[in-house]
Amino acid sequence: MQPENGNLLSANYRNVDFYYDTPILLNLLGYQSEEEKKAANLLHEQLKKQKANFCFFYHAETEMKNILSGKNILSVV
Repeated sequence: MQPENGNLLSANYRNVDFYYDTPILLNLLGYQSEEEKKAANLLHEQLKKQKANFCFFYHAETEMKNILSGKNILSVV
């Protein structure tokens, strides 16, 4: 999504929904590299400052559960 004024840092994303998919969620939770975690957190924090809404699809939740249970991070779901 491109802000109308072309400046991502001054954009306002109030009432805009951002859907995070499984790779971004894994990055935010720290299950990827440190570099990916920092990048995901930077994006998330910047969008949060600009009042964005965050969502994820049901299939992302299912994927996360399957991935994390396969790594023995979650008990039986």
